[in-house]
Amino acid sequence: MTKIKGAGGRAPENIAGMMFNRLTAICIDKTKTNRVHWVCRCECGIEKSVAACDLKSSHTKSCGCWNIEALAFNNTTHGKSKTPIYNSWANMISRCYDNANKRFDSYGGRGISVCDKWRTFAGFFSDMGERPNGMTLERIDVNGNYEPSNCKWATPKEQANNLRKSIRAIYKGNSYTAMQLSEKLGIDYERVAWSIRRYGDEWLSYAKSSTAGLVQGNNTSGATGVSFHKASGRYQARIQRNGKVISLGCFNTLEEASTVRAAAELAKQEVKT
Repeated sequence: MTKIKGAGGRAPENIAGMMFNRLTAICIDKTKTNRVHWVCRCECGIEKSVAACDLKSSHTKSCGCWNIEALAFNNTTHGKSKTPIYNSWANMISRCYDNANKRFDSYGGRGISVCDKWRTFAGFFSDMGERPNGMTLERIDVNGNYEPSNCKWATPKEQANNLRKSIRAIYKGNSYTAMQLSEKLGIDYERVAWSIRRYGDEWLSYAKSSTAGLVQGNNTSGATGVSFHKASGRYQARIQRNGKVISLGCFNTLEEASTVRAAAELAKQEVKT
């Protein structure tokens, strides 16, 4: 009888009783001799022989029932195609995999991907639920992927904290944040951040343009949607939605007001699409 061996001729790792996605390993499949397979029981009750490496890598997650359910859900009129949560999912997929998306360079272009489960709306919706009003999808680690452990619903103020760190560009061979570039070049933060987000590697010529960021002539701070309130000595951020001007609050510094305004603009664009 052929003795089954693991990688490098070693005895296979004992994973009996361990659960991998929907599959629970029961015992080694002795009918397979080319590589280690385990007989697994799926949550639905069906047993299936799966290669140990496919279990550990999550290449195989179920007996096949999960894919069938996901396909059925995505091919069924689920009433979500025009909802905020569906828009969040569709925008996430587009940013990471559609190189025609104007924000692809900041996401898929630099290696940001979506976990396997979330590549279907069914999987994404089962983890994130409905999108809370006024919030957008945020990655906790801005250099990490879209997956349950790295995502949450965030307010514009919460996104602003991430935004200050995530907007970066190359200048003379070195990587800088938008705020560092603003200080180095003497160009207001909002103009630099706007140019990087919109034009990627060609940001510098647009940041130096007099029309970049569309700063209005009556603006008292030099940053889009931010004005200096003389009476309080603070900066007020505003944004226009549905024909109405909405206050985003007053802040002690221009940087704080500008980043909150920029985050609100991103949220506004996501809702539109």
